[in-house]
Amino acid sequence: MRLSLGDLLTKPAFIGLMLGLLLFVSLLAGGYPSLMMIRFKIVETLRGKISMKRKSPLRSGLIVLQFVIACVMISCTYIIYRQYEYLAHADLGIAKETLISVPLHQPDKGRAIISLLRAKLAADPRIVSVSGSNINLGKGSDHRTVHVGTNFSYHDRDLSTLVAEVDYDYLKTIGVKLADGRDFDASFGRDTAQNVVISESMAAQLQEKNIVGKTITLDSSSGRGWHIIGVFPDYHLYTMSEKIEPLTLTMDAGSPLPYCFIKTTGKDMLGAMETIKREMAVLEPGQDFNGTFVDDNVNDWYTEEQTMSMLFSVAAGVAILLSCSGLLAMVLLIIQQRVKEIGVRKVLGASVQRIAILISREF
Repeated sequence: MRLSLGDLLTKPAFIGLMLGLLLFVSLLAGGYPSLMMIRFKIVETLRGKISMKRKSPLRSGLIVLQFVIACVMISCTYIIYRQYEYLAHADLGIAKETLISVPLHQPDKGRAIISLLRAKLAADPRIVSVSGSNINLGKGSDHRTVHVGTNFSYHDRDLSTLVAEVDYDYLKTIGVKLADGRDFDASFGRDTAQNVVISESMAAQLQEKNIVGKTITLDSSSGRGWHIIGVFPDYHLYTMSEKIEPLTLTMDAGSPLPYCFIKTTGKDMLGAMETIKREMAVLEPGQDFNGTFVDDNVNDWYTEEQTMSMLFSVAAGVAILLSCSGLLAMVLLIIQQRVKEIGVRKVLGASVQRIAILISREF
């Protein structure tokens, strides 16, 4: 189960734990100094004569604990940062760096809009291909994540697969090459809802040799089935934290397509985005243009991890600052108490390094 920071902040148990921890740390941080202050004699303190035991197991233990906490915070910050970097830059199996995603305001007319846009951008040297799907890549401007799947029985085995409705050139547009068979092609009149292209994990669970060209029955009562025309390598349709599931691509002429994808050459992507915006203003007049770069969409998947990394970085910085400040105060106090001893040792020929080691040895 995936918990977000917002979910935790709404749980009474978590809030109670944080308040209790805050109270405990406050008492622990203020209790020892207060106890030591009580032992000081007021008159001697005002004269600047403060005496402390040179060695205190409790004091040394608290200093060690303080640095342990700082080290733990540094380690957690590094681990979370590295995890975020891995998630943000991991290979999803698609060409996310050159992709543009455009949510459509009229999904029922999605195929017609995509076809017209494909024709209008055909002469643009920056555009490689145009396609569409009912599932966005990353978290787009509409912040929607769609999961569509189906369960079926095959050779007395219960199987399942995600299902994505796509348009022509979908795999070419997202940068996935076929492992076997062919993609949907407008020159084939039978490329309807019956023909499908499946992922390698989908082919593996069917446990069939030479799967391309076979027809699998989904519903024995109605005779509805899928005719497999191609197989493609698995790719991450969702976040890296989710396991890759079997995927089936279908192309039903009557199904809506809410998202249009445009693959570019990677050159002048901002200019290509402006061109797409102008063309979409003609195809969907009066509608806001919400096109985004898929690379940014993928990064938006991990905003919580990025926020957590920032919070831990700040906490680690505070912990390091407090630890070093406390240690510096302790060292200055001990040096003040041992000024005469240091002077004698210096006169007797002790080096600065030797004196520094002598003072800091117990720390």
